[in-house]
Amino acid sequence: MSDCPRSSLLDLSGRESGSPYYARPDIQPVGDAAAEAWASSDNATKLTHLRLAATGLSAGGLTALMTSERLPELGTLDVACNPVGSWPTALQDAPVWRTVRSLNLADCGLGDADIRSLASTTSAPRLHSVSLAYNSVGSQGARALAAWALLPQLRELDLHDNIIGDDGLTDLATSRAAQRLLELDLEQDCWNPGARDDRKPLPAAVVDPASFPSLDAIFLGMVDEYHGSRYSCGFPTRVREEIVSAPGTRPELIAFLTHLETDDFEDDEDDTGPDEDSDLDDHDFRTERAARHAELFDEARDFARRMIEGDIGWPPPEEPEKGAASDGG
Repeated sequence: MSDCPRSSLLDLSGRESGSPYYARPDIQPVGDAAAEAWASSDNATKLTHLRLAATGLSAGGLTALMTSERLPELGTLDVACNPVGSWPTALQDAPVWRTVRSLNLADCGLGDADIRSLASTTSAPRLHSVSLAYNSVGSQGARALAAWALLPQLRELDLHDNIIGDDGLTDLATSRAAQRLLELDLEQDCWNPGARDDRKPLPAAVVDPASFPSLDAIFLGMVDEYHGSRYSCGFPTRVREEIVSAPGTRPELIAFLTHLETDDFEDDEDDTGPDEDSDLDDHDFRTERAARHAELFDEARDFARRMIEGDIGWPPPEEPEKGAASDGG
């Protein structure tokens, strides 16, 4: 890489899938080896934005990047849609924490233990945005976030489609730590088998103005990301109307609740969306996540090899002309 020009942006990402329930990413088969090569390259010293989403990155490649001393200006790190699978404790004081502002860990196979490990980092002076969407963060992970020393400085926290129970949501809200948070996403997809029961209203602490006093936007309830519709907003109809009409309701919550297409809502006092007899686990992308990533990476690597060799099946072989003699006579 000695002849590669030094730039501030490097994007090697594949194409992300959007909702992993309904689509698959197009993997760019970069892998750990290439990530490690960049982590040790002098050409990385000017990078401020590094995007490696859907590239087959594992915990080993992530560790090489985060612990590199060759990334002294890195502000954005995007490793979404990768089979990371764990958050190594070795990253607690990694050099990248000194400069990183935005960290995208969506769909990386992280659970509660990984969030506790992530939350062991106590110094990242510029960090303001973290995405943990489409992971397996539960109530224990929410408690770890609530106690995270970096939570008070975050402006964006994306917990879209995780499996946090009401107890975890309450702990996160009542910690009163997220004083600067401007945007919070707690929505869940209708095929999430760990989705909360939306026949019950969200804990009052979640919408208490004291919990997240600086919010500009909040996203709650259950959505159907395939059809682009919504099953609920986190509150039954009666409770939603009471919240909207109450004089002390926070403006961003009123904005969220009054700009919904409520005609598409199910009878949210009795129904939470999908058929209760359906097996949600069959639709949960988390079930075979690691195997799926490995299969997609192998497919992408094989396609890349065939592209290099010119073996892409195009143009198709010529067919013999009609009427041509088969025996040459």
